[in-house]
Amino acid sequence: PDEIFYAKAVLGVTGELNPEEVKQSYHSMAQKLHPDKNRDNPEAAKQFEELKKAFDLLSEYSSNGRDLFFIKKLSWEQLNARS
Repeated sequence: PDEIFYAKAVLGVTGELNPEEVKQSYHSMAQKLHPDKNRDNPEAAKQFEELKKAFDLLSEYSSNGRDLFFIKKLSWEQLNARS
């Protein structure tokens, strides 16, 4: 679905997903986008939150497999509701 493509773009992940790649990409991006390191950027908190949502979505997707993901019908909106 579109949410997966968007989340992959946010994290800079290409190709097949695996949990380790998702985790590494998240940690790398989190160090760059963390609001504490970007105090001059008023959008930093929002960007970091988007990064976290993308990580949660891709972690669920890559850890549980595609079929389980679609059965559970996780969506970007459901992840927003968790926050």
